[in-house]
Amino acid sequence: DNKQVTPCLTPNFDPDLRVIDLATVVDLGDRQVLLPYGAVVPFYSDGTILWQDRRVPVSAVTNHKPDLERADLLELYLHTFMGAPYLWGGRTPSGVDCSGLTQMLFILMGIYLPRDAGDQAMEGDPVELLDLCEPGDLVFFDNEDGRIIHVGVILTRGDDGSLRVAHASGRVRIDKLDQQGIFNAEEGKYTHQLRMVRRVL
Repeated sequence: DNKQVTPCLTPNFDPDLRVIDLATVVDLGDRQVLLPYGAVVPFYSDGTILWQDRRVPVSAVTNHKPDLERADLLELYLHTFMGAPYLWGGRTPSGVDCSGLTQMLFILMGIYLPRDAGDQAMEGDPVELLDLCEPGDLVFFDNEDGRIIHVGVILTRGDDGSLRVAHASGRVRIDKLDQQGIFNAEEGKYTHQLRMVRRVL
């Protein structure tokens, strides 16, 4: 259906420039258009976007952060998702599942991952030891049958030196990670069994 497609004919289009506000409204005069979190912003510059043949003012916060390190970018983008409720198939701070969270965090850094955790587990290179993990590494968890059922992303280490993982389980949260898996301090138990770590950054 091409009703919502606008052809891109300008060579300076940045397909990785996206809105990181919860929502941005564009006033076109005759109607308003809502740009949800993660929407590609067509030709955004100097507070305007190119909409069909004209420049339209818009106040949007974008993911254009060239001076930040990967770990800082990850934490910045994750902040908006923290506490978001788990929603199967979701990809926004209004509701997100585990693979939707990792997919959106990586899209904002210009890396395109498949939608499902099992498919994401095929991306990148293996990280053999947890001691070698870096912020941005994807960590995968399986069930008793060995099927990948959950994914999270490694953050900077905690003050006590422990690995921290951001993931969506009930809500978007940060928990400790070790060789056994994710330890949920609120529940006082391991909730996800570690299978592997992959590096895609």
